[in-house]
Amino acid sequence: LALYELAYSLLEQKEYARALETATRGTRYRSGQLAMFYDLMGSAHDLMGEPQKAVETYTRGIAAVPDSATLYYNRGVTELESLKDPVAARRSFEQALIIEPLQPSAHLMLGQLFQSNGYPVPGFFAFSMALLLEPGGPQALRAYGFMRTILRGGLSNDPNAPANQMVQAGGMRPRTGAAKTDEGDYAALEALLAPGHQRLLKQLDEGTPELTLLVQQVDGLLTAVAARDRTNDRGTFTGGRYVPFFAELKAKGYVEPFVYWSVQRSPLQGAREWVRANEPKVKEFLGWASTYSWPAR
Repeated sequence: LALYELAYSLLEQKEYARALETATRGTRYRSGQLAMFYDLMGSAHDLMGEPQKAVETYTRGIAAVPDSATLYYNRGVTELESLKDPVAARRSFEQALIIEPLQPSAHLMLGQLFQSNGYPVPGFFAFSMALLLEPGGPQALRAYGFMRTILRGGLSNDPNAPANQMVQAGGMRPRTGAAKTDEGDYAALEALLAPGHQRLLKQLDEGTPELTLLVQQVDGLLTAVAARDRTNDRGTFTGGRYVPFFAELKAKGYVEPFVYWSVQRSPLQGAREWVRANEPKVKEFLGWASTYSWPAR
């Protein structure tokens, strides 16, 4: 523990080489800090401008501590931001969530990768999970903006675009080309998105509250999710994890509390009031979500 604290202090003081040497000494011991040592070493390499060495270090750490979601997550961040490798980053974030399914930051990063690389329906699931887990967190408005862009039938070309750019209709350029299918074939679901948004706009003009329409739109999408044949995509991350979760959410009648709970920080009026007025129903939903049985690793 003393070695770790020393290495961390050196990293904070930007003495990266000394931090790396100290953390490396720490990996020679069996301890509860082993994953943290590898994580700190990876960070030091990244900060020294050595992202490939950082990835190699995270990978060595994963071999030593296979159940460390943090090592997978930080490897994914380096792969995405420093090495510009979205495919490898997506796999790392997925592995982090297989180990620790209730990690909102990993869902958010995975959602941005899905949306910006041609996976709209998986992106919707990932952003929805991020919002469910942290509806009032610092990234909630950002996740909400991405989710609504997908529900409008759009795919972002820029995973780092500001959330307020996406909240406004037409704020994002649609991505060209067909959506990808290696996470499962969701073409039938994708075909529902743009028409669903057009119906929402028409009913909005007729005076129906936007939150009510959002619940209807999400309910329609999840009805289709629950009804589809899942045989061919159960071997994927999305098909094996997100789809069963949201299908069960729909089957249990939790779409309404899910939507209102998740969009509390959005520009939409009335979400927080609904949550307060329906506290027993919301607590029941959150109890189910927190104890949901995720597939074994």
